[in-house]
Amino acid sequence: MISVLGQQLWKATLVSGVLTIVLGVMVLVWPGPSILVASTMFGVYLLALWIGTGFIVLGVSENAVALSERDLPRRGWYVVLGLMSVIAGGIVLVWPFDSIVVLTIVSGVSLVVLGFIQIVQAFQIRRDAKAVRETFEALSERVAA
Repeated sequence: MISVLGQQLWKATLVSGVLTIVLGVMVLVWPGPSILVASTMFGVYLLALWIGTGFIVLGVSENAVALSERDLPRRGWYVVLGLMSVIAGGIVLVWPFDSIVVLTIVSGVSLVVLGFIQIVQAFQIRRDAKAVRETFEALSERVAA
């Protein structure tokens, strides 16, 4: 068993060494793009860490409020949402790059839905403004007559 492990270990180490040399050569040949890629990955990683930490702080705060305020209406929902925030924060911290992709998709979908809601509201505002104008004109005519 130990010899099998040793055989696999040296192969994995050899592959790792070769890939490390290839990566090093790529960085030396293309330093500009390498810096761009590294800084982008580092930035995404920091964005994910801050988002995960924010979720955890929010969840702990919601639970603290829910557990300390006995008269809070629907405080069970605060506990549930707080736990969900803590779990989401943990997921983001454990899988930062995967979670950023999911957060990006959720944000994009949310923005599209919000945009449609705003368009519907715009037409409703236009209709209501027209009704107010017509009512005001009708009242003005009655007062003038």
